[in-house]
Amino acid sequence: MEFWSDERVVVTGGDSFLGRHLVRKLRDCGRKEIVVPRIEEVDLRERDDIVRVLQKAKPDMVIHLAASVLMVSQIQIQNQPARLRRDNLRLGLPVA
Repeated sequence: MEFWSDERVVVTGGDSFLGRHLVRKLRDCGRKEIVVPRIEEVDLRERDDIVRVLQKAKPDMVIHLAASVLMVSQIQIQNQPARLRRDNLRLGLPVA
């Protein structure tokens, strides 16, 4: 898969359970440049942070896996369903 080796990819959520597996598979396929924005460094709900990451990384491709899961408990989701939905919209819309 040579086309994987020269392109730079940003994987949002690349440090999550699913993201770590994807990043490992991308490396196994020969991808050399993989940028994984960390939540401690960037807030993907904020447009300025997204622009900064994309300008710095200059990716050929973005794989967007970032999501807000809060606490994956029924009580948390029932108590704050609007916050969960709002955060996930804020994570997804600007990247698209």
